[in-house]
Amino acid sequence: MGRYTLLMGLSQDRTMRLLMAQGQNQLLKAILPRPPEGAAAQLLAALSLWMRERVSAVLSVGDRDGLSGFAQLHDGFGFGVSTDEYETKIDIRAERRRGTRLLGFGDFGELRRLGGRGGLS
Repeated sequence: MGRYTLLMGLSQDRTMRLLMAQGQNQLLKAILPRPPEGAAAQLLAALSLWMRERVSAVLSVGDRDGLSGFAQLHDGFGFGVSTDEYETKIDIRAERRRGTRLLGFGDFGELRRLGGRGGLS
């Protein structure tokens, strides 16, 4: 049916928002306090056991400081880790930037959409 994905977002008020899905089907939504060290990895291992399948997780934080307390979910350089129970990816929102667009030359929307399908980003 599809792999299980857990999206984990640390918000400004220091709560953790969780959304678990399998393909297009949402299976779990939760808002929890920020977990203590190691608890997020234990949660992923428990979900993997529950689903009897490896879980993919994305941890979204505002900046690199948001990674503190999640040492088991990243390699120390801001990249995710892979275990038998789960694999993680790290999304640092502060490092996402929108590219510069030139103005005044007409509508290039069609080309931008084409670029988003595998060409330019």
